[in-house]
Amino acid sequence: VVPVTVLILYEMTARLILASGAESTKFLVLPLPSRVLVTLTRSLTEVEVLQATGKTLGVTLLGFALGIVGAVAVGASVGSNRTIERLFAPLLQFMRSLPVILYVLVALVLLTADLEIPISLAALVTALYGSLPVMRAIRDYDPEKRMFLRARGYSQLRIVVGFVLPEIFSALYISISIAITLALAITVVAEMLLPSLGGLGAQIIRAKENNAYALLWALTCLLGLFGFLLHEVVL
Repeated sequence: VVPVTVLILYEMTARLILASGAESTKFLVLPLPSRVLVTLTRSLTEVEVLQATGKTLGVTLLGFALGIVGAVAVGASVGSNRTIERLFAPLLQFMRSLPVILYVLVALVLLTADLEIPISLAALVTALYGSLPVMRAIRDYDPEKRMFLRARGYSQLRIVVGFVLPEIFSALYISISIAITLALAITVVAEMLLPSLGGLGAQIIRAKENNAYALLWALTCLLGLFGFLLHEVVL
């Protein structure tokens, strides 16, 4: 409610100022919300924007999927062995606490193929946010329950698939809802730093260079909408 109210007040104030004869260039960088909405609607019919959207979402989802696999593999490996946990759990916690932009800079230095950069970054962020919950789920799974199931004739594979995996996915539930929005954000940042990647990040940079601020804000709103939808889909 508050953001909508602010936008309406800004729209009304800007129109009153424009009606008084003020120069419209005052609202170039921060255009009227109605103009942004019209630009957003029109951009959704443009092939270039649709292709950029598909590329950004495709890279994000691919990196996210790879990250989930990595999170389960790393978390299960670390959580199943106390010695490995003592060695690597602090490292995972430290890497998770680092600013995301740092990984972008490291990827720009180490990786050479353009497409590898956003996919690797999205996968890394997802794996970092998902591996610790998986590790804790494996580590804290009731050993007495495990022994009881083995005594009842359950194989190790059946215990893992039927009992441990649900615990893992339950632990991943909250973390991946955060990770997918971060994966989208870091993909867009990589596209903005490397416009040759294409995608919505490159479109935003191109709009800024062309002083097309209505399009810039329209694409930013589109990214916000996709971030919200991805978060809601995961939840």
